[in-house]
Amino acid sequence: MRIEGRFVSYGWLSGSYPSLTATQCQNLLFNNQSVLGFAVNVVMDHHPGLIDTALTQLFDWVQMNQLKPILGQVFSLKDAAQAHTVILERKTTGKVILQVGSVMPNNSNAADG
Repeated sequence: MRIEGRFVSYGWLSGSYPSLTATQCQNLLFNNQSVLGFAVNVVMDHHPGLIDTALTQLFDWVQMNQLKPILGQVFSLKDAAQAHTVILERKTTGKVILQVGSVMPNNSNAADG
């Protein structure tokens, strides 16, 4: 992680959980880094109406065509490793798309991968 970087973890519902050593915690402190966790079930338990409100707003935006996701490179499923590489190398802008089948996204922002 870069200085002042933030690592957000979500979706761990099973399996083993990582642990940090004292040295890793010290490195986080001295590099102004953050590690955050997010579990939607906790939000639902402690803020029951928040998810409903957020989903209602999201679907309203979709119906009003107000969401304009930026589509980046498009890769065929057989080139998934290459797609992963460009993500790891931070050579992407927008959403990286894995195409399954022959239908291509219809978006002028999409570039060939």
